[in-house]
Amino acid sequence: MSLLIIVGFMLLGLGGFLAVALGLMGGAQLAGTGESPLMLAFGGALGMAALGALLIGVASGYGLWLHRNRFRAPVQVFPYVYVVARYAVDIHTGELVPYWYDYAPENLRYYVRLDHGRGVQEEYECALETFQQVGEGMWGEATCQGQWLCAFRAHRGAQ
Repeated sequence: MSLLIIVGFMLLGLGGFLAVALGLMGGAQLAGTGESPLMLAFGGALGMAALGALLIGVASGYGLWLHRNRFRAPVQVFPYVYVVARYAVDIHTGELVPYWYDYAPENLRYYVRLDHGRGVQEEYECALETFQQVGEGMWGEATCQGQWLCAFRAHRGAQ
């Protein structure tokens, strides 16, 4: 996605620059001689800029759609997961909050990183109540829906 946006901005910038340059030169030539082959290139430059704008719009729209639907998935139960990390992020500044219990819960988002085995790690957002049940280094059963950690049940005595 990021690569498409970068390419889109490059096409938009290059197409815009060429459209301005060719439009000025072609317009001057058209005014002087009555015909200008540069105006054909001007149309191509406008097409390049339009393609860049379209790429930016499509990539941004798809990214927003993915973000809005990140919790819409069937419920999955992972019977044996390892808690790699847990952390809270301030929603206003985006900073990691080391002492999350000093903040108002409505100002934080809570995340848990789980290892599903074979080195596959996923990050899940969760509610404060779930976040408080999860400890780093714990083994347990995780119930997830998309990127949302619905529940975590620790395995007692698991190493």
